[in-house]
Amino acid sequence: MLRVGVVGCGRIGLRHARGYQSHPDARLACVCDVVKERADQRAAELGVRAYYSVNEMLESEPLDAVGVITADGLHFEPTMQALSAGKHVLVEKPLALDLEQARQMVRKADEQGVSLAIDFNRRFAEGYRWAKTWQDEGRLGRLAYVNLRLAQRGPYTSSTLKPYHLLYDLHVHMFDLLRHFAGDVAALTAEMFDPRVTGYHTSVATSLKFASDAVGTLLVSWDSSYKHELEYLELCGDLARVEVHNVTEQAVLLPHESDVRWVRKAGAFQAEAIVFDNTFARRVHAFVTDLVAGRPPSPLGIDGLRSQELIETAIRSFEEGRRQALGGPCQ
Repeated sequence: MLRVGVVGCGRIGLRHARGYQSHPDARLACVCDVVKERADQRAAELGVRAYYSVNEMLESEPLDAVGVITADGLHFEPTMQALSAGKHVLVEKPLALDLEQARQMVRKADEQGVSLAIDFNRRFAEGYRWAKTWQDEGRLGRLAYVNLRLAQRGPYTSSTLKPYHLLYDLHVHMFDLLRHFAGDVAALTAEMFDPRVTGYHTSVATSLKFASDAVGTLLVSWDSSYKHELEYLELCGDLARVEVHNVTEQAVLLPHESDVRWVRKAGAFQAEAIVFDNTFARRVHAFVTDLVAGRPPSPLGIDGLRSQELIETAIRSFEEGRRQALGGPCQ
């Protein structure tokens, strides 16, 4: 039985907490938040103990793992405290807003011999799971290109990350998906635009070259709407093409030499499969199951670090106006 404490009592923190409570091999022991009223309310709702200090929680509770679901800019300190105490950690994305802090988090987990995992919950969405299954079965053949789009309305509210808030909010997920399906990125070129003069780049287009020699395109925008399809993935190999519509709605396999298409979508009694918020519990469940089985709880902190390195590379590409290789510019 894995004893877990959750730091951060907001809306996403609740989804993580309920994920632990619904796993047969986990026990949610406590929650923690610097806002006393928020911690007390969440603890009463979940039937657990409340703490207002991470150090006090770690000293008082015999925990095996800690979930860190604080605001984006507040992941570093509680994660480092938990890792230093020898606890496994599942942290929300991004690891940190500072790249060096993200590197420190990964190093600390390695030094302590514990696991640092990250909540890239899209990997656990139904559509992407089927696409990955077909790819791993070899149905696509050798990958030629990947096309990924996420277009919705945006918050652009962070003065800290201005004008690159979009990248830390959404690209961190999208770069992970690209690596998940196509492997490491060798080089990229990014273009950004602020069409409504908000002070934020709200539409970003990125062209990618992968280490496998496959190519890719990524379009992420806050200039669209929530009323229509938000997200689309297309993978094309030399045997077949795969499409994933709206994360959870459906996955389609299109063999090149056949008129038959294979469609995976939720049935009438599987409504929970298309609810995006359920991907948080799926990710938490995988974290617990991996730890109990003695496996590294993929995706790991290093995957989060790689996504942040890609964000920094995209920013550098835009600011310098040229193609960038990972580690330096491509002449």
